[in-house]
Amino acid sequence: MTIPALPQGTLVCEQFLRQALIDVLPTPIGLPVALERQGRRSIAFRAHQVDGVEVVIKLTRGRNSYPAEQWVHHEYARAQVPVPQIVYYSASLPGIGCPCLVMTMIDGVPLFDAVATNIGLYGEVGELLGKMHTVALPAARFGLGGFLPSATEWHHSWSAFVTALHAHPASGEYLRRHGLWPNCTGDLALLSAKISEHHFRCILNHGDFGPDHILVRAGQIAGVIDPGECFAGPPEYDLAHIALYISECQLQQVLNRYPGQLNLEMIHVYAAVIALHKAARAHRVSNTTRANSFVVMARHHCLLIN
Repeated sequence: MTIPALPQGTLVCEQFLRQALIDVLPTPIGLPVALERQGRRSIAFRAHQVDGVEVVIKLTRGRNSYPAEQWVHHEYARAQVPVPQIVYYSASLPGIGCPCLVMTMIDGVPLFDAVATNIGLYGEVGELLGKMHTVALPAARFGLGGFLPSATEWHHSWSAFVTALHAHPASGEYLRRHGLWPNCTGDLALLSAKISEHHFRCILNHGDFGPDHILVRAGQIAGVIDPGECFAGPPEYDLAHIALYISECQLQQVLNRYPGQLNLEMIHVYAAVIALHKAARAHRVSNTTRANSFVVMARHHCLLIN
């Protein structure tokens, strides 16, 4: 059986992948099975080692975020954040020819899928994020994985990085031209000004801290996964990202249990910028329902900015 193609069109046979990994892993594995949910630039499998431990196998033909993920997992573990344990990494898996990362699998379902009627669960998310944000970084190199000495692409300023990351204000201008938010020019200027004026404590951001990357088991937070979009920046960014996917009541529970100081206004600023980018991307692929939904979110968060 052949599993889905990597972004550049390469197909990988599970048997071939298993043999390639048996040659390098300390513990042999069974036949890999492709996960139902796949990333935009990579494919992932699950497999059982002969000792019964279940592992996740990730391959990519896109940007190799795996060195940064390894570093983040190590730092999060030191901060007592439940994360997978790295089993193996190769910049070019022999026989496959692309970056490969193998890690233990955390048993649980995404918060996105969990029946999260227990308000206390969102309080746990706030405490968890507080632990994650104890990893301090110098405010010097801003970019995806830009804190690593090996990084080659990064910005000297946070505002330059985050506006490039979310194509701001170009995303908003695109939406204005296509009639999704005709009178947004003033709001875009306000967002830009707020970002350039933001002074913050620089910490390690997960970068994609949404409900699909928070795992829940037995009504409790079981772990955090997939920090491949990580970067140095303000703590408000991670909170802004998850704010787009949970209710205001749930967000308030997160904030109530978050142990550090926050600039609440900047959460709304970054939420608006992220939402505008997602709206523009959705509109470009003719997903008007998703685009309109994110425009509504962006406008809502702009209304909450002083």
